[in-house]
Parts: sequence; structure tokens; C-alpha cells
Amino acid sequence: TDVLSFPQPWDSEDLSTDRSILGDIVISESTAERQAKERSHSLRDELRILLVHGLLHLLGYDHEESESAYLEMSEAEMKLLKRLEWKGEGLIKTSEEELLSTSADKATVPSPSSDSSEIAQSIMTRSQSENTENIENMSTTLSTTKKGPKRGKKKG
Repeated sequence: TDVLSFPQPWDSEDLSTDRSILGDIVISESTAERQAKERSHSLRDELRILLVHGLLHLLGYDHEESESAYLEMSEAEMKLLKRLEWKGEGLIKTSEEELLSTSADKATVPSPSSDSSEIAQSIMTRSQSENTENIENMSTTLSTTKKGPKRGKKKG
């Protein structure tokens, strides 16, 4: 998992609730470093792409909800990155391109001539199974470790 978003819970009927805090975004530095190398761009660019993805989740976008939501969030990522004058096309678009170019399982991957909805469905299916596995792995790790997260700069 590269980025996780945790929305701030709000009481929709309580208008006095401070809504200036959208929630928390957690980015895995080691995963971002690996992905930056794999995608041939800087760590800074990868962190920005992950930040935009996480922010859109806090704003209510969910690419796993439906094909139209997938396409809407992908477009929003590209627009926001462009508006901020940051490099990249967004996490969704990058993942889509990687899926098409590197998957060994041709039976489940749409061809490059496929329409966007087929690609969206393929990635949503893969993302859901990967997320389930990642959550199970994180839960196991958290339940077996007694130390808190490391803070500060990575040495080396």
C-alpha cells in the first residue's frame, strides 16, 4: 500500500463542527521510493502524486465504487496535478498504464484497444484484491509488533 486516507468523521447535522480538517493521509515512504524508481521520476514527484490521490479520497472520491467513479477520480487527479503544475498524470492513470504493459495474465487484462470502462473494471478488481491482502498483512504486522512507528529521517 502506498497511500491511505482516513476521513475526519463529521456529524452531518451539527453545523458547528470544524470542517477545516478533512482527515489524515499516510504515505509509505519506502513504497513511494520504490515506485519513483520504477516509474523513472523523483521521490518528490511520487509523493505529490500520492498526496493528490489521498486528498481526493478525503474529498469523497472513490475509484473503487464504480466505473464512472473510477474515471471521474482519474480525471480529477490529472486536473489537480496540472493545476498545481506538478509532474505526473495521477496514480490511477499510472497504475492503468503499468497494468497494461506489465501484466503476465493476459486473460484478465484488456488490450490497449479496449475502452476505458473495461480498463477501469480490470483495475478495480485487481485493486480490491490487492487492498484486501495489504490490509490483512498490515493487521498482522500491527498486532505482532509492540513498537510504535519510526520517526525522523531515514539513515543512509
